[in-house]
Amino acid sequence: MITITYLIAYLGTIACVAIIAKCVLKYLKNPQHLRWELYPVGHEKGGRASYGGSYMEDSGWWQHKQHGSFISGTKALLTEIILLHATLEHNKPLWYRTYPFHVGLYILFVGLFPQSARARQ
Repeated sequence: MITITYLIAYLGTIACVAIIAKCVLKYLKNPQHLRWELYPVGHEKGGRASYGGSYMEDSGWWQHKQHGSFISGTKALLTEIILLHATLEHNKPLWYRTYPFHVGLYILFVGLFPQSARARQ
């Protein structure tokens, strides 16, 4: 019986390594392009964040002073944290599964504070 357990563990490890190697080779063969150089900046003024742009679209952006807004940055941050807005917009089936999980985590986190305040008294 223990031999079967070891055999399953070894086969699982070999399968895991093979799948990871396949994914790495697939990525090296055809890497996915990411828009890291142009990303929406929530605190930026000018409305570029609404379509996914940023101040880096301007030629010579490093020569200009950057203007920001604390309110719009906070709004973008809270929208993403509380509503998972980017996941809802870009991957709705994933949002339906992850949003209840995140809400549960938020409730658990908030539930820790009243108990810790009572414990100090």
